[in-house]
Amino acid sequence: QHTGKTTYLEDAEHIYYNALCHTQRCNGGFGCDNCPGKAIGTPFLKVHADEAHWCCTMRGGEGLSRVAEYSSFKKGRTVFLTSFHDAQYQLQLGSKQFALTEHTGYPFDGKLEFKVSRNTAGIVDLCIFMPSWTSDWSLTVNGKVQKISRVNGFASIRRAFRIGDVVKMNFKEVLGYSKSVDANLADYYQLRPYYGPLFLGVESKDAVKLTASDLGQLEQRGPAEFVVKGKDIHLTPIYHLMDTKVWSGTGYQKQIIF
Repeated sequence: QHTGKTTYLEDAEHIYYNALCHTQRCNGGFGCDNCPGKAIGTPFLKVHADEAHWCCTMRGGEGLSRVAEYSSFKKGRTVFLTSFHDAQYQLQLGSKQFALTEHTGYPFDGKLEFKVSRNTAGIVDLCIFMPSWTSDWSLTVNGKVQKISRVNGFASIRRAFRIGDVVKMNFKEVLGYSKSVDANLADYYQLRPYYGPLFLGVESKDAVKLTASDLGQLEQRGPAEFVVKGKDIHLTPIYHLMDTKVWSGTGYQKQIIF
């Protein structure tokens, strides 16, 4: 919001999906996980403490509220939507109002739909975040194909929106892998697979060795499930919604460094 740099938005998405959501437990509280890597001698993500109600649960709840708070912001009559969630926005633009609803299957698919429910502000510049792990964007307004104007990492849609206007955007999420950004956590040749903002891992008792060639041949089997071609190795997101197996004593562990 202060710098206009979308790299910070991407950091925030990674933190939300792969850290905050992974540490939220099935009881709604927040606990602690380990930090996989060579520093502690394991590539597995594991539960360290089920819940720290005196600290993490409070801070985790605060974090979730910030995700909602920072999902939009405004500057004059420009509205920035910075993350994708089912949501209702009611924004005060000076003395005028602008409101819309959002529906999406993100991060498991690349479909966005916005419906305007109020606009007394006249011409509004609606700017929708376009993360670097997406491609092949398309845009329709009320069913008519529109050219996308990309400005500083956002799709800019400038018009005098009317009540009932429907904006639809579709895109593909990139499946790939990257190297660790911290040499203390992984050797230079070790890799981290991802799908869109979601880090992928393998649930197993023993460490699995996957090469760049293996990760370059992943086949999608479900909304966010991938199989290494020719091998019975399944990769799924570490993101979860309060899954009961992410708890001490269940044997849960997920390899995220390869």
